[in-house]
Amino acid sequence: MAHIHLPDGVMPLEWCAVWFVAAGLLVGLVMVVAVRRLGLKQRVVAAFLTVVLFVAMLIPVPSPFGGTHVNMTPFAGLVAGPATSAIIIFMVSLILALLGHGGVTVLGANMLVLYFECVAAYLFYRILRSRFNVYVSAFTATIAPLILSTFLASGMLSVSVAGSPSYYLGEYMAEGVLVHGLFPEQLAENPFIHELVHGYLSGNPLFHEAIDKLASSPLLPWIWLSSAPHLEEALFLMLRVVEASSPMRFFMVFTAATLPVNTFVAVIEATVTGVVVQSTVKLRPDVVVAEQDARRAEDVVGN
Repeated sequence: MAHIHLPDGVMPLEWCAVWFVAAGLLVGLVMVVAVRRLGLKQRVVAAFLTVVLFVAMLIPVPSPFGGTHVNMTPFAGLVAGPATSAIIIFMVSLILALLGHGGVTVLGANMLVLYFECVAAYLFYRILRSRFNVYVSAFTATIAPLILSTFLASGMLSVSVAGSPSYYLGEYMAEGVLVHGLFPEQLAENPFIHELVHGYLSGNPLFHEAIDKLASSPLLPWIWLSSAPHLEEALFLMLRVVEASSPMRFFMVFTAATLPVNTFVAVIEATVTGVVVQSTVKLRPDVVVAEQDARRAEDVVGN
C-alpha cells in the first residue's frame, strides 16, 4: 500500500499467485506495449524516475504514528504518464523486493497498489486541471490516490488473508477488548474476567481458547451495552454488526491501523509533488505528460 510495502508471509501463496497473475495481465501488458513505443526522451525520464522512486522509498520519514516513507508514485504518474509508469513500477518493485523492502511472494500485490497510485494521479490531474491551477491539481492528484490506495491494499489483504490458517483476528480482537481495558469498569472488575485476562497473559492455552470463543460470540456487544450504555459502546456495537464477515472485520481493523500514518505522509508527499510539478511545468511543460494531455484536451474542447 501507500508507504508500507507488504512483506512476505502476510497472505497465503495461492492469493500471492492471484495477484501475480493480475499484475502480469495489467502492469505487464502495459509495460510491454510501452517499451515498444518509448522514444529517447521517455526512456531517459523512465530511468530518472526509477532512481527517484527507488531512493525515495528507502528514506524513512519520521511520523507521530510510526516510521514510514514516501512513494513518489503519483509524481511518476504525472510526469511519465500511465504507460511509462508501468515500467518504472516494475523495475522499482523488483529491485526493492530483491533488497528485502517488500516481499518477493507479494510482488504482484505491491505492484498493483503502486501502479494504481500512478494511474489514479494521472486521471485526477487531467480532471482537476481544467478548473484549478497546477499546484492545486498536482497536490490533490497526489493525496487522493495515496489515501485511496490504503483502502485498496486493505481490501486486497482482507480478501486474501481473512479465513486463512494464519488468520487470528478473533484472538487479536479479544486481546484488545480484555487486555487493553476496553471492557466497561463493571465487567473489568469481575473476578471471572480478571482471571481470564490473567490466564491469557500467562500463556495458558485453555484461557486463550476461552478468549477466542468470547471474541467470536455475538453476545459480547450486547453484554457490553447492557453494562454501561455510552457512545463508544454503541459505536462498538455498530462495528460488530459491520463485522458480519471475516474479510470486512480485517478490512476495518487494518484500515484503521494504517490510514492515519498514510494520510500524514500523503500530505507531505502531496506538498512536495505540487511544488516540483509546478516548477517543472513553468520551465519545461513538455516534460510533464499529464499537463501536456490536459492542455491537448482543452484545445480539442476549445476548437
